[in-house]
Amino acid sequence: MEQPKEDLKALVKLKLRDNIDETVYNEEQDQYKERIKEIIHTINEREGLLEQFDDDIFNALVEKITILSPTHFCFILKSGLEIEEVIG
Repeated sequence: MEQPKEDLKALVKLKLRDNIDETVYNEEQDQYKERIKEIIHTINEREGLLEQFDDDIFNALVEKITILSPTHFCFILKSGLEIEEVIG
């Protein structure tokens, strides 16, 4: 959740310095808000602890997966955060 906050701060700084068009600013801001709302909604729908893989949560959080090798993956979250995972 930290990455979207940092991105939003950077967006606001651009706006304050008049380095970004009003329409682009509003569209970016709306996209960030929607991503955060989707993540929060999906997590809040869960009841109890997660005991097995949940497609809805995974799809709400993960934007894409980059396969770096058969045992090395990079998960790019919708928040902008990247998490690398090595198996084995």
